[in-house]
Amino acid sequence: MNYLALCQTTRQRAGMSGTGPAQVTGNTGEMARVVDWVRQAWLELQGGHMGEWNALWRPLDLPVSAGAAELDPPADLRRLVRDRLYFDARPLSWHAWRDLPRQPGQGQHPTAIAERPDGKLMLWPAPESAGTLHGEYYANLQVLENGDDEPWLPRHLQDAIIYQALIYYATYEDAPEIYQDARDSVMDYQLRMANELLPAWDLTAGPIA
Repeated sequence: MNYLALCQTTRQRAGMSGTGPAQVTGNTGEMARVVDWVRQAWLELQGGHMGEWNALWRPLDLPVSAGAAELDPPADLRRLVRDRLYFDARPLSWHAWRDLPRQPGQGQHPTAIAERPDGKLMLWPAPESAGTLHGEYYANLQVLENGDDEPWLPRHLQDAIIYQALIYYATYEDAPEIYQDARDSVMDYQLRMANELLPAWDLTAGPIA
């Protein structure tokens, strides 16, 4: 379902009278609240499990010029996978910004990386030769904005968004029966999402050494 269809289905299941919303912009009153509840519901669901959903995983490959220590992160970066960062094939250790050495450092290749308060990535020491920063990251949460926007959630799990929105509706209307039913359904869908959409753990693998 797209954003508009999710809003319309939420209104129907809430038992609101009338029709609509006809669009996701320019609404007032109940319809404006429904549109906002659906948008917020999707953000809240994505935020679970630190947002580490398979659909939000991205590879990181940033070219680095010789002598460049300061890098612009990807525009959609939300969180780096800090233990999987490499300069070419050499692993980098993650440092808090205040712990990154301030002296220029010696060596041809960076050994450490940090994130500055302004979001820039900093290598230490600066590379003597051009290379590539490799790694993994998770992208920003998807925000539903236009009526035809589709959540990345597979169709058979999209009712989770509707039930989460119904929790907001039930709280607003002080409807405990609707709240409890919606809450139970959301918990069920959250478990299914975790089982299907989070990275799998290999519990049979031995230590790497």
